[in-house]
Amino acid sequence: RYKTVNNVRVRKDSVPVINYKSFEALSKKLSGTAKGTIQTSFSDEVIFSDKRIGVSGSASTIPYRELKFSEGGLFTMDDLTTAKPVAVVNSAFKKLTNESILLNKAIQYKDKVLTIVGVIDDPKNVTPQLFFPITLLTDKDLQANTPDVYFEAFRTEDVPVIKEEINEWLAANYSNADDSFTIQTNEYR
Repeated sequence: RYKTVNNVRVRKDSVPVINYKSFEALSKKLSGTAKGTIQTSFSDEVIFSDKRIGVSGSASTIPYRELKFSEGGLFTMDDLTTAKPVAVVNSAFKKLTNESILLNKAIQYKDKVLTIVGVIDDPKNVTPQLFFPITLLTDKDLQANTPDVYFEAFRTEDVPVIKEEINEWLAANYSNADDSFTIQTNEYR
């Protein structure tokens, strides 16, 4: 999002982003030694039954961590690939709604109406949260909240190869890839 001009850090006019389609293409080019995810985070408000609720949100592929649900479950791979307008909220969000059951209820986020398919049971978290498939976001949305792409190598020895494959793919698919993307690894830990 930034570049350096005469040793001064300035915001770029535009930045290339990796959307879900590009993420899938990149994933297919890797040698199969890593699993990946793409996500973007935001703070915003949603409307639930005419009530405005501030949320910490995330649009992503399917998360890898195990989650405990009090209602329903996570959105599915089919929901992701078909851009189905579904959402998962947490117990802090539910508490603000004064509803006993949230499953199949609607939330409005910007111009999207999302159906709640799950409520994460995390009573220690007091911040209302919203999660939905990243495929619901347009490239313009992704420009406003630039996504991060993560790949987790199955073996530490594979990290240099994966890094090189990602660099090659970025260079082949984006002009100025060196100036627009940063690849970080923990291969030396």
